[in-house]
Amino acid sequence: RVQLLQGEELVLANSELTKANIRNFKKMKNEESTFHLE
Repeated sequence: RVQLLQGEELVLANSELTKANIRNFKKMKNEESTFHLE
């Protein structure tokens, strides 16, 4: 589950996540990040 900036919660199926290319970035300085999922 991903909480959106507007306070809504986005639920993604595991199969959708495993199909996507995921990059592991070094630890980010900010707790809040923006990701674009197709």
